[in-house]
Amino acid sequence: MESLSLAFTGGWASGVNAYLVVLVLGITDRVNDVEGIPDVLGRWDVLAAAGLMFAIEFVADKVPYVDSTWDAISTAIRPTVGAVIGVLLAGDASSLDQAVLGVVGGGTALLSHLVKAGGRLAINGSPEPVSNTVASVTEDVTVLGVVWLAVEHPQAAAVVAALLLAGGLVMLLVLARLVRRGWRRWKRRASRPRPRPRVLAMSRVVVVGGGFGGLASAARLAKLGHEVTLVERSPTLGGALSTVSADGFSWDAGPTTTLLPAVVRDLFRKTGRPLEREPGDVDLVARDLVREHRFEDGSVLRLPGGSRAAQLAAFEDLAPGLGEQWVTHVASYSDTWDLLRRDYLERPWDPALAPRALDDLLTGREMMHKRLRRTFRDQRLRLVAGHPFVADGHDLRDVPSWMGVLAYVEQRFGAWTVPGGLATVGRVLADRLGTRGVTVLTGTTARDLVLREGRVVAVDTSAGALDADLVVCAVDPRRLSALARHVERTTPAIPPVVCHLGLSDAHALPDLPHEVVLHGDPMLVVRTGGQAPEGGAAWTVHGRGRLAEDVLRALARHRVDVRDRVVVRVDRSPRDLVEEWGGSPLGVLWQGRATVRRRLGPATPVPGVYAAGAHATPGAGLPFVGLSAALVAQAIGPG
Repeated sequence: MESLSLAFTGGWASGVNAYLVVLVLGITDRVNDVEGIPDVLGRWDVLAAAGLMFAIEFVADKVPYVDSTWDAISTAIRPTVGAVIGVLLAGDASSLDQAVLGVVGGGTALLSHLVKAGGRLAINGSPEPVSNTVASVTEDVTVLGVVWLAVEHPQAAAVVAALLLAGGLVMLLVLARLVRRGWRRWKRRASRPRPRPRVLAMSRVVVVGGGFGGLASAARLAKLGHEVTLVERSPTLGGALSTVSADGFSWDAGPTTTLLPAVVRDLFRKTGRPLEREPGDVDLVARDLVREHRFEDGSVLRLPGGSRAAQLAAFEDLAPGLGEQWVTHVASYSDTWDLLRRDYLERPWDPALAPRALDDLLTGREMMHKRLRRTFRDQRLRLVAGHPFVADGHDLRDVPSWMGVLAYVEQRFGAWTVPGGLATVGRVLADRLGTRGVTVLTGTTARDLVLREGRVVAVDTSAGALDADLVVCAVDPRRLSALARHVERTTPAIPPVVCHLGLSDAHALPDLPHEVVLHGDPMLVVRTGGQAPEGGAAWTVHGRGRLAEDVLRALARHRVDVRDRVVVRVDRSPRDLVEEWGGSPLGVLWQGRATVRRRLGPATPVPGVYAAGAHATPGAGLPFVGLSAALVAQAIGPG
């Protein structure tokens, strides 16, 4: 056991200063004739060689950058010395014992050498030489003390060496992480295209895509004085902000409520007449409930928005104690919201120049699944907190935990809609383009970007080439070959199965709020706010999960049976939605923390090209798509 302890300690010390170890052990053996130390280390020729090499290392180890060069030269020497000392300590023991002690000594020496070399590389980042000298002297004194202790008390010295080695490895891992982060930031800064200088002259801007992101971008840029042309492959504008109609019934094709009403109001205020002054009843109104959740155990949660007290009471009604758990969870995102709002949502984000706090947040390793399991023991609270992401097709194990800030947004700002449906916003915004002088080309497909010397100069469309100084991509970038390779590591989120129902005898239907979540597998979401003829009702049902049966049958299993009330039915598969809108309206699928950096926007790697919409920064959802347009307008600036 003493030989093993001495081999381990000698190996650790050899990785730091091999020649000093030989000197200490050799001199100790020659002076005191210690039984455990091999006699060969006390020979005069060995001591002379070790002394000479120690003198050289003593000087080299204290000079910046020379010490790292010396460490590189010693990469093979120090582990070899550690292994030889281990073999010598085995003496006349069996070959197996010699091999074990040799591996212990050499392996430990290699690890401690890596720790020392890595630490010196970090120290050499400091411009002054004092730190190198202090580090070298500290290492020499430590090696001297530990080796002397090993001669007298081998096991105690082995414990000390193990603690020093473990602490050094932890320090090395931390340093490696910092170096990787610095390297990534440098690469992003080096690869970042030179910022386009602000010009006072009007630019020709082509916006590709007539969804909410494209409409908002076009309106903002036109107001800033640019000559804007919008290209949309469909015959109508609005994208998901449109309606589906059949036999007198109509349904919102996309969202029925929005968070952050200030985003929509700011858009209309910054591009012309405020929303509330538009003809007709188109102002935003708050919903009393964000949604209702019905769980498999029969319990129900009516989730209010815009009020901490109301949410506290609602969760307390679900079960005593849950209210405090929920509001504490939501409050934990207060600082996260402030940071995201200030540095990510309200001004153009550059990964290479992002503040340290934001970089740490966006690169955090914790995922939503882990955070919710750690925070809530009640499965129903996990279902409520994770619902916005599951409803959009994400796996909570791949969604960063900071995205839980949506719960904070719901509680603080609530859910909002427009009388008649959010499609009204799309219609009014499309009309705003005419006011702002935007040229709109519907039924026109953008095929690709035309680049010259790496910079965009035009957009190739089915109607011919459109010259452009700047281009805003407000569609899935995969549709444009010039951008597709920059997003090849992302995956679109898959839309749900959608079933629009026109129902008769509205008075006889179950009394449901505007949105009800029926938890289970499959999970169903029922939205009741469509437009219907007198006496009827228009519902939309979304399905997620293992939907192996008809949507209406699955709905009936949740005790919402409307099969005998169906007047008209419009089914839309995920493929139908993607083909109709030219891409997923739900943007990019979360695939871990790297997703936030793999999305484009507001700038792109192609000079002169910007990105807005669900597939761009800061992500999908009506308020965030609206913010993406505002970020693009900031990045481009006035004409």
